[in-house]
Amino acid sequence: MRLLRSARNEPYSDLGELLAKIKSLPKPLAGYVFSRDQQTIDRVLQSLSFGGGAVNQTNVFLFIESMPYGGVGTSGIGNYYGKYGYDSLTHAKSVLISPPDVAIDHLFPPYTQEKVRALNQWFDY
Repeated sequence: MRLLRSARNEPYSDLGELLAKIKSLPKPLAGYVFSRDQQTIDRVLQSLSFGGGAVNQTNVFLFIESMPYGGVGTSGIGNYYGKYGYDSLTHAKSVLISPPDVAIDHLFPPYTQEKVRALNQWFDY
């Protein structure tokens, strides 16, 4: 019989029981799995939602800039490292700049049938 332990060092003999206990709590910021059994690793990773994690390691993933890291739910939202952090914490703003002497006649009254048909082509697209 294998002995499983939660992050609080509580003993569990059944993986399903341990997963159920973890799932009953708020989603954790990180999840770690220590096992040589691939089925156990897959079951844990597929069953739980957490911000980031590792298999048979702790915290090493925090130092790999190509891996996004961030929480889920109450443990945080978004990703905080490298390009992922930049994209998560910035806002891409779109701005169309038109020369002042250029007007799109279809946007101004009078709204003739011809203008309405032309504008509807944009909305149908």
